[in-house]
Amino acid sequence: MSTQEINKRSVVAFVIFIVVTALIYTPSVFACPCPEKPDPLTALKQSVAVFSGSVINIDEDGDLSPITGTHMRKVHFRVDRAWKGIERIVIRVNTEKDSVACGYAFSTGNTYLVYAYGEKDNLQVSLCSRTQKLGDVRSEEWEALGKPAFLPEDEDFPLFNLISDFPKSSFFVFASVVGLVTLYILRKFKGL
Repeated sequence: MSTQEINKRSVVAFVIFIVVTALIYTPSVFACPCPEKPDPLTALKQSVAVFSGSVINIDEDGDLSPITGTHMRKVHFRVDRAWKGIERIVIRVNTEKDSVACGYAFSTGNTYLVYAYGEKDNLQVSLCSRTQKLGDVRSEEWEALGKPAFLPEDEDFPLFNLISDFPKSSFFVFASVVGLVTLYILRKFKGL
């Protein structure tokens, strides 16, 4: 055997060794382990809330995740209709930031049919639920859901819910209005 052939075989053996070593010592990446999604009626029964709505805001610094220990996404929706667990126009759900941790990739401006679990004041959405873009919902699912239990016009005082859902923004608006009214009154009495 020539020296050149030995060098080629050595290089090939070294490359194979590096590839095998990299495969053995590379940490495993786990995908979200979703079981088979239930049918719409079962999903409706198992969910705490089921609604359709548009994403109006996504906050990346939500509550801490029990799964990853990182902050979850807070996704704010304007509800169009609800079949279960919703009695407000604006609501918030939490989801993991990463799809590997079963987080759902919502995007602002899009409309979804959402199946949420958890507690009424801390709703969670998972990639494993039947949550989907509204345009992807099949007619069989709409038939299974039936007539909505809540429509936005059913809400008595939507302004109070907006204030409680967006306290920082509401405080800024309130403070601005108070400031303008105070300025108006001061100018009015100064002119007397």
